[in-house]
Amino acid sequence: MDQADYIARLEVQNKLLLEQVTLLTYELRDMKRLLFGRKSERYLPSAPNAQLDLMQVMAEAAVPAAVTREVKVVTTKLESKPTGRQALPANLPKIDIVLEPTEDISGLEKIGEEVTEQLDYTPGKLQIRRYIRPKYARVKTDGTGYTEVVIAPLPDFPIEKGIPASGLLAQILVDKHVDHLPIFRQIKRYQRDGVKLSASTISGWLDAIADLLAPLGKALTEAVFQSDYVQADETPLPVLDGETKGAAHTGYLWAYHSPPSFTTSSPVAEKKAPSIY
Repeated sequence: MDQADYIARLEVQNKLLLEQVTLLTYELRDMKRLLFGRKSERYLPSAPNAQLDLMQVMAEAAVPAAVTREVKVVTTKLESKPTGRQALPANLPKIDIVLEPTEDISGLEKIGEEVTEQLDYTPGKLQIRRYIRPKYARVKTDGTGYTEVVIAPLPDFPIEKGIPASGLLAQILVDKHVDHLPIFRQIKRYQRDGVKLSASTISGWLDAIADLLAPLGKALTEAVFQSDYVQADETPLPVLDGETKGAAHTGYLWAYHSPPSFTTSSPVAEKKAPSIY
């Protein structure tokens, strides 16, 4: 029996089973109404054959046809070299970025490559960004070894030798300070994708991001206060007290904004009416 006949047979069986399930559903509903419904709804037809027979319904239950084709699922386990850092999940999609040396590699022999992995994030999914750097070597004239090894340098990362890429760091920052998503909830979300991150790790990343954005914050502050008119807002909010568990005191969040019509001709201020918090 070819594949087309097999599929057609399954479709017919599926249709028959669906009709039987639909019929049994209606019969079961009527039986419950007769047994447990109000007295006015417990109507039994005069014809004896019209009354439900539970044993008969069970005897006529649909029995699925045996499937003659066997499907085997074979899974393979990828082995990875042990490192001091927890291995990234193998099921995440990977983006390979090949960095070739800027030097002339004519006549050089490729002797291997170094792979550096970073955990990146795009809206809705995690992915692994891999930087693959082929290594080339110049062979000695007598063939006894190499005189020089050439490899492309790694680009600048937001956190030097850190695992998070810029996309993941930006998402964590937006979740924490824009969407007010606590760190422990972010951890739960990444765990659903098979990635385990600790609270101390994410806190360290946030501190590193704050250092990177410090020059931008300084420029934004200067642009706001160079304006002739500045708007301010004060919002009270509870702040947890680290010394007493569950205790909180009243803190304040101040926001400053310079409207476009009052913004000076500062290059930073001309692009957008800036705000700082």
